[in-house]
Amino acid sequence: MGSLYSSNSSFFCRLSPHSRQFFLLQLLDSWRFNKAGMRLILFSPYYVVLVNPKILDGWLFSCGIWLSEVFLGEVKVSIDGYLEASTCVDSEHPLVRRFSRENAIGGNDRERAVALYYAVRDGFLYDPYRIDVSEAGLRASSVLEKGYGWCVSKAVLLAAACRAAGIPAGLGYADVRNHLSTERLRNTLKTDVFFFHGYTIIWLEGQWRKATPAFNIELCDKFSLHPLEFDGLSDSIYHPFDKVGQRHMEYLNFRGEYPDVPLVEMIETFNREYPGVFEAMEGADFSADVEKEIQRP
Repeated sequence: MGSLYSSNSSFFCRLSPHSRQFFLLQLLDSWRFNKAGMRLILFSPYYVVLVNPKILDGWLFSCGIWLSEVFLGEVKVSIDGYLEASTCVDSEHPLVRRFSRENAIGGNDRERAVALYYAVRDGFLYDPYRIDVSEAGLRASSVLEKGYGWCVSKAVLLAAACRAAGIPAGLGYADVRNHLSTERLRNTLKTDVFFFHGYTIIWLEGQWRKATPAFNIELCDKFSLHPLEFDGLSDSIYHPFDKVGQRHMEYLNFRGEYPDVPLVEMIETFNREYPGVFEAMEGADFSADVEKEIQRP
């Protein structure tokens, strides 16, 4: 537990999972929210802080929002589930612990997290053809054994390596329109929308920071993309345009952030949106298709 904010004029609440989405939808565009002078800070999947509210006037409760915990005064951060090993984020695995120990270089958590980010980004090839959505296939230790991964599994590895170094970390997902693709991938998926694009969230200096270690620097160079940098001070998500001004990545929908992979929901979405895609990609060579793609006029 770590102190984030302390003030007698702050309102801190832990929302039940059912109430959280309703709470955000009701408050973010609410004139009452603005009139009250409240500022919303999200610092874990279920916790929010309303800083310096002048009035609450019973509105939260009249909207039917159920608060499982309410605190006034000192605010504490819950990192439950974001530091311990879990099914896919297997931070206690010997391979993960060794990788973290060898690469978490720095004098503080931020420097160590940044070093781990680059070790994952550039140390493991991005390969969206060889996707295994089983628990075993998504484990961080599996990426270390194979030497490659995709956005979801590389994000899992970064989260596990951070946890092994004592840094709270989790996983986030978004639906994106991704223009880094190949002809085979476009024809097989029949869409340029990638559901459940994965990134890592890392607790650094009192903030959750987004880090996206998917595309290794060699791949970025081939597609004339800016490699995605991470300094631990701000979120690291994809640039909307590449080096020549062409559209690269569009974020369409943020799905949420979790201590571990929401595997059931992910598989259901893939089966619905990409029926038969994994079987169709078996034996295909992503590196060879990339070379063909960059030679296209």
